[in-house]
Amino acid sequence: MENLTQVKLRGLPGALVLGLLASLVAHTLAYGDSHAQAGPLHTAFYGLAAFGLLALTVWALALAATRAGAYRDGSILAAHLARYCPGKTMLALASVGWFTLGESLEPAHAPAAFLLIAAALVAAVLGVRALARLLLRTIAAIAIAIVSSPFAPRRSLRVRTRRAPAPRPQPGVLRRPVTRPPPMSAIVPA
Repeated sequence: MENLTQVKLRGLPGALVLGLLASLVAHTLAYGDSHAQAGPLHTAFYGLAAFGLLALTVWALALAATRAGAYRDGSILAAHLARYCPGKTMLALASVGWFTLGESLEPAHAPAAFLLIAAALVAAVLGVRALARLLLRTIAAIAIAIVSSPFAPRRSLRVRTRRAPAPRPQPGVLRRPVTRPPPMSAIVPA
């Protein structure tokens, strides 16, 4: 049971960020530009979505960079990264939550049809999820291309020269007995 929870919670950060992005897109699809989502917190919602998307992209780049050497194909790395992309249900629940929060913060306005909002949410969830998976595949392809590209070989800065082999002593020299020098009286005449 522990593994199932870990697998489901793996996509939670992505669901929260992408759900906010999907709710902003759905609000634009449903209401157009008649009013801003979340009323006075409109810029905070957009800032949070932009920061979250940037953080997820940097995280995916870092994960792809650390894992790229272990995989030979970009599709395998993309499949590994896709495990962290939230499922459709989790993303839909997060986007409905963000949409509801944004609508509760707005002042009263003319309501939109329920089916229009539902269709906008479904389209936004599917579109945002497809774009997120495309971004992950692109990041994986770039990481694999960088790792597998043939860079110029490194050249040594120190030039190595061949050293002359050490001279070998003559065979007879090694076996010659050590002799004492002649006495000084033999060399110097008296």
